[in-house]
Amino acid sequence: LVTNNAQVTALSGITFNAGAGTNTLSGSNVSIGAAGIVNNSGATQTVALGLTQSADSSVTAASGDLVISSSLDTAGYNLTLNGSSNTAVSGNISGSGAITKSGAGTTTLSGSNTAANTTVDGGSLHVTGSLHNSGNLTVGVTAGGSGSGNSLVISNGGSVAGVAGFIGAAASASPINYTILDSYSNGVPTGTSYQPLEFYNQYVDAGSVDASPFVLTMTTANPGGILFYYSTELTSGAGANTFRLTSSTGAFDFTSFNLQDLEGNNAYEANTIPTLTITSSLGQSQTWSSTYDEFFPGFGRFSFYDSGVKTMNWSGVDWVDLTTQYTKAKTSDFVLTLAGPTPQSSGVLVTGAGSLWTNSAELYV
Repeated sequence: LVTNNAQVTALSGITFNAGAGTNTLSGSNVSIGAAGIVNNSGATQTVALGLTQSADSSVTAASGDLVISSSLDTAGYNLTLNGSSNTAVSGNISGSGAITKSGAGTTTLSGSNTAANTTVDGGSLHVTGSLHNSGNLTVGVTAGGSGSGNSLVISNGGSVAGVAGFIGAAASASPINYTILDSYSNGVPTGTSYQPLEFYNQYVDAGSVDASPFVLTMTTANPGGILFYYSTELTSGAGANTFRLTSSTGAFDFTSFNLQDLEGNNAYEANTIPTLTITSSLGQSQTWSSTYDEFFPGFGRFSFYDSGVKTMNWSGVDWVDLTTQYTKAKTSDFVLTLAGPTPQSSGVLVTGAGSLWTNSAELYV
């Protein structure tokens, strides 16, 4: 334990040399210069002195961990949290300087912290307290940084406030598209269960389809079902059947699908024309029908002349119902999109300057 009894008020830097044992520096506040704080030893070192920066400087856990348990005022200078070992800052970081997290180690901020801008350019920044930025919070690739494997963690009720824009590497507002219910060669998708139905396989499970969050479920009890035989066939007879498409993630965009055919039933009568009607939770609706070609009174055949990709572009729906009657509606290639601007896997969207983003568990971005 080393105590400063107001005898030292300014230092160019603090360095723990290689081979040093565990130390705790405490006492009166000091200003710290461009040399910053460096731990070159393998032992954990603790700085309990109140610190005020007098220049741009770094806190570097080079070989061993660092603990900053006192307050740190950036005084408008930039602060870099660096090193391959870990740094824990339990005191409050204040001031209008920018904070940059670099190096492979993890820095944990458990106090109430403010900064002009915060950049995670290496390793991980773990916020268990709060971090308020008057400017930008950036996670990922920055000028001169590797931007590889970086992460921000907000946990235990921690918060990020005063942030507008995108938190994440290579910010993107591109939605995530899923193509489900593709064509099959007399096969079935994985992850679901089936039972024999005449010459086909019938879908009987509301489990995942093609490892996506989307589920297609028959909601009626009339004869028919969901068949897989070169395409996904939504079948029904005289009694119409409805098949509801939902996502475990909530609202989604119904972008398009391929309607290959509306195969007729065996009656071949004008009052049994095959139809497919699609409706959404928002009230959109569209219907396709086959054409009845009569050979002689009371008998003819059905033909479908409108096959191909159907572009829907229905945004933000909670569900889509596909209702068939007198037909096997042969469908495939449903393009479904998670609604809204969805970040890539390394990012989170924060809306509005001054907004408060909190998380009661843990959130990695």
